[in-house]
Amino acid sequence: MVKKHAVLLVLLLLAACSIKSITPDTPAQVDPREQDARSIAAEAEPLAGTILAGLAAGDYAAYSRDFDETLRYAITAEKFAVLKEKFAKTIGVYEAGKSQVNKIETYSACYKIYYFVKFSRVQAADPVIMTVKVVKTQSGLKVSDLTYSHALLGM
Repeated sequence: MVKKHAVLLVLLLLAACSIKSITPDTPAQVDPREQDARSIAAEAEPLAGTILAGLAAGDYAAYSRDFDETLRYAITAEKFAVLKEKFAKTIGVYEAGKSQVNKIETYSACYKIYYFVKFSRVQAADPVIMTVKVVKTQSGLKVSDLTYSHALLGM
C-alpha cells in the first residue's frame, strides 16, 4: 500500500513538473489586417445602424444616406418601398438595437461586414444576415453593396 502511494506521489510530481506555463513570455501581437478590419467594422457600425433605422422607419433618405452613387441608383426609393413591404410580410420589422457583427472579410478595395439582424418574425437563433460592403473614400466610408439573406426571404 505504501508502495502504491509512493508511486502515485512520484507520478504526480513528474506530471506537475512537466506542465508548461501557459502565460506567454511576450505580449500577443495582433495581426495588422485583423486590427484594420476591426477598425473598419467600428467605423461602419453607425452606417449599418442608419440603414436599419431608416428601414424600420420607412425613411429612404436615412436608409440610403451612406450609399455610394452606384448603390443609390440600384436601390431607388421605389425599390426601397417594395423591399420594406416584402420584409413586413415575411421577416417582419427590424427590432431596434438587435444587430451584431458576425464576420468581416477584407479585400483589396473593400470590406464586407456580415451582421446578424433580428427581425420580429424570425427567431433570434436564426437571424437575418445583412451584408454591407463598404469602400474607403476621401469623405469616409461609403456603402457600395447591401444584401439581406434568410430562408423566409428566398434571398
